[in-house]
Amino acid sequence: DEYEYRMGTLLFEMDQFQEAVEAFRNVFANPASPYRDKPELKAQMAAALCNVGVELYEAEDLEGALHHYMEALGYDQENGDIFFNLAKVYMLQK
Repeated sequence: DEYEYRMGTLLFEMDQFQEAVEAFRNVFANPASPYRDKPELKAQMAAALCNVGVELYEAEDLEGALHHYMEALGYDQENGDIFFNLAKVYMLQK
């Protein structure tokens, strides 16, 4: 788990958000992981998901972007970027 946690953090810092999400998912998938409940991991996961959502939004995949933004909210309900990006998707869907 420490490897996945560190790898996810490194990938996030390198702007490889999809790969970071996969590494963080491996950490969350292990119920015995000591990292699962760390607030900073949840915040990083939310930010990585949000950034993947932005990439999908820019590729005009609104459904994919929406899915990632909603998943991000499950990890961090106080990240204003998630709400901002959700609003952009909803505005385009009208």
